[in-house]
Amino acid sequence: MFVTLLRKQFLELYKFIFQNKKTGERRSKKSIISGALGFGLLMLLIAMAFVGAGVGIISPLHTAGLDWMYFLIMITLSILLGAFGSVFNTYAALFKAGDNDLLLSLPIKPDYIIASRLVGTYVMGFMYEAVVIIPAVIVYWVKVGCNVPTAIMQIFLVFAIGLFVLSLSVVLGYVVAVLSTRIKSKAFISVVCSLLVIGVYYFSYFKAQVLIKTIVNNSQEYSDKIKSSAIGLYYLGNAGVGDVKAFLLTVLTFVLLFVVVYAVLRMSFVKLSTRSLAGGKRKAGAKSYKALPLEKALVFKELKRFASSPAYMMNTGIGLLILPAMAIGALIKSQTIIDVINEMAQDMPSITSLGGVFVCVAVGFVCSLCCLTAPSISLEGKSFWMLKSLPIGSYSVLTAKLKAHIAVNIIPVLFSTVLLCIAFKADAVSLILAVIFSAEFILFMGIFGLFMNLKRYNLTWTNEVVPVKQGLSVLFSMLMGWAVSMVMGIALFGFSIIADVRILSAVFVTVFALADCLLLRNLKTKGTRLFEEIR
Repeated sequence: MFVTLLRKQFLELYKFIFQNKKTGERRSKKSIISGALGFGLLMLLIAMAFVGAGVGIISPLHTAGLDWMYFLIMITLSILLGAFGSVFNTYAALFKAGDNDLLLSLPIKPDYIIASRLVGTYVMGFMYEAVVIIPAVIVYWVKVGCNVPTAIMQIFLVFAIGLFVLSLSVVLGYVVAVLSTRIKSKAFISVVCSLLVIGVYYFSYFKAQVLIKTIVNNSQEYSDKIKSSAIGLYYLGNAGVGDVKAFLLTVLTFVLLFVVVYAVLRMSFVKLSTRSLAGGKRKAGAKSYKALPLEKALVFKELKRFASSPAYMMNTGIGLLILPAMAIGALIKSQTIIDVINEMAQDMPSITSLGGVFVCVAVGFVCSLCCLTAPSISLEGKSFWMLKSLPIGSYSVLTAKLKAHIAVNIIPVLFSTVLLCIAFKADAVSLILAVIFSAEFILFMGIFGLFMNLKRYNLTWTNEVVPVKQGLSVLFSMLMGWAVSMVMGIALFGFSIIADVRILSAVFVTVFALADCLLLRNLKTKGTRLFEEIR
């Protein structure tokens, strides 16, 4: 039975190679081979990047007699990448698997289920961890050399690190699972976790090179600090060098940690992974519902779909996080940014004189990432016929999607617009024009996204990621927003030399007001016709 569960787990783990997400059908042999080769090539490219990193730091550290610090750095990087690559798979495979209820209802020992899924998670984490630590070991063999006992210990250490990565991933997945029993919105948990991981990834990406360079340049100082205050890290690095005592202590620590994690997981697996308990405790008693007018109910349905879909939120709402963050950052570092831009564009007027127009260009560029309507028709999927059967006009259905788009965008965008205008010291007239423009641009992107999806819809998807992330309507809407923003930027560059840019702001406001009126009119005529022609 365990072998069968393990086979099932591996098929699920690499389902993206064997199954077409768009149709749900098995790929052809040619497609499977090309997918596997592509994935292998990607892993090879990542490994080669870490080969370069290893070559760059091994020589100075070896010369200083700090080979253990080389392994400490590379082992730490491998643990971070392994945990980053497998943490979401851990949560999905252990606690959120769709067949948990079914398997637990069968005469199968929970230990078999847990063990099979832990093996799959170990393989996933090992795959990411190995592309760092194996190149590091090979670089060490080539640059420094080693004897047979040391090489054997290094090989065993590669697998032991995978066990630590597994323990770390299970702990993180366990935390997410516990939170999911306390928080009603699972989509919110997924989005928050995704943003945290992305934030940590990019922070590490931009800071890692500087940090490693600092450590290498001050290797003796950091070596003394680690030996005096973090002896465990010193043993971890020495385990890579081949120190028998450090190797045994490191492996034993990893094994004991895994045993503790497994024991805790075994006690709480059934409770956390069963659907009936995963939603948290329910309050007893009847719950009253308030009836809404049909049009308001449709808007509420669109907002609820957005709030319940991590893929939808991440791919069409990421700009709503970028824009306020950008605005707050610009406000904090206002004078520094103004000085840098003025220095880079010395032939142009001061950025403070460009004021609101510059803000319009920036807001338009980021707002292009926030088009909720672009996949909204496709997301109806097989339930699309229900919309057409409702006693409500097609135009009302389309405007409900548009209203949901506006409701989600309006507050973050206007808030960010005001902050950016303050940061770039725009005058009152420029601020008012920028706020009006931002509202018009939100409406423009919403209507344009609807038209694109009416023409490029997909109602036969099996995974909602397909219309949200791979839909042509989403791509075309985003490119349109960027193209418009680029044209505005070019106009700003040319117009600012000959006239007051507030006139250009007024022109933008007028043009988009006319464009929105024209698009709304076409939505009522051509848009409703396209909607009714969908079968």
